[in-house]
Amino acid sequence: MAEIEDKTSTNLFDIDTEDSPIGAVIDFLDTHLKSFPSDFTKRTSKPTETDENLISQELGIFLDRRSKDEVFRFNCQWEYPDSDRNPDFGLYTVEDRNPFAFTRAFFEIEAKKLPTGSRDYVKGKLGGIERFKRGHHGKDLLQSAMVGYIQKETCSHWHTTINEWIKELISSNTDKSIHWDSKDLLIQSDDFGKTKKYHSKNTRKIDFQEDSIKLHHYLMELN
Repeated sequence: MAEIEDKTSTNLFDIDTEDSPIGAVIDFLDTHLKSFPSDFTKRTSKPTETDENLISQELGIFLDRRSKDEVFRFNCQWEYPDSDRNPDFGLYTVEDRNPFAFTRAFFEIEAKKLPTGSRDYVKGKLGGIERFKRGHHGKDLLQSAMVGYIQKETCSHWHTTINEWIKELISSNTDKSIHWDSKDLLIQSDDFGKTKKYHSKNTRKIDFQEDSIKLHHYLMELN
């Protein structure tokens, strides 16, 4: 465990300048995710009926093919040996020669299908934002991302809906182990057509320590 903590405590991966690994990832996602909706719908006979895990597999292939010349690599269904709460994607630098054993990802991505039968983009045992706020995902990281696979309605519709769910938690949450406030709301930062980008700065409390994690949200219309 000591080796893991030493590796992730460095500030190198918390900076989003263009010449840092974090900056390179964000620039890469901004550049390429906007092309995924058209690529996915062209190659999928029933895009609105595709399972969430199958979409993530397709996205993993899509990203991997485009990251060959980058300073990082994607690992779909990233797994940690000390956790049963693994994100959909973990990123590691090309310098990491054994990324599957004890290396912690320097950036994580959690993906959710919209709509679902629950509000798990935001909350619950499988809740994406809640997992980051509780440190189940992105522990020791100051930035990560979420992807929303939209199979009904639009990015604007789900942006409004997700924020409504968060506002309800702000006003009525009774769970003292987690705090929700206006910083959890998604703020739009870029419009790439069928892919739109948002950001939030989510407070969290891990091992009695309070801080926050910046989440980059990419909602993609796959319908």
